[in-house]
Amino acid sequence: MQVIPAIRALGGDARLETSNNTLILPGYLLADLDYKCGEPPDGRLRLYELCLHNAASAEMLEQLLLRLCRDVPHLPSEAVIDLLREAIAITRPPSPVYIMLLNKIWSQLDAEKDQRSIVALVADLRERHPNDPLAGLNTGLLSVAAIRQAL
Repeated sequence: MQVIPAIRALGGDARLETSNNTLILPGYLLADLDYKCGEPPDGRLRLYELCLHNAASAEMLEQLLLRLCRDVPHLPSEAVIDLLREAIAITRPPSPVYIMLLNKIWSQLDAEKDQRSIVALVADLRERHPNDPLAGLNTGLLSVAAIRQAL
């Protein structure tokens, strides 16, 4: 039963071949994220990066983003924003889970530097996807990004 979400996320394949002809088990990577919840942030970030670089489908990326939602309070905001910047190359346009993550990060930010980073990311999303209203995105974040984009 525990492998069903992973197999669904892979479109039915249990193993995937990477660019260097290595077989990986993405389901194992997702399970590893689930079982290492208590690991220090640096280790979790390395695991998220590994998973992100091996996300073979939009479904697997969604599973990864759902896990990242759970970990946002425990990871440095700048690192999560960097992960989201990488993830947008896989998911086009931004998915509802991606938007939910942006909102969650925006609501928890204190540092002005981190706020600038997420505003820059949203402004970039608006440029890449001008016809996407980014439905569900925090209106304050959307407004600040629109102002930045207009400058």
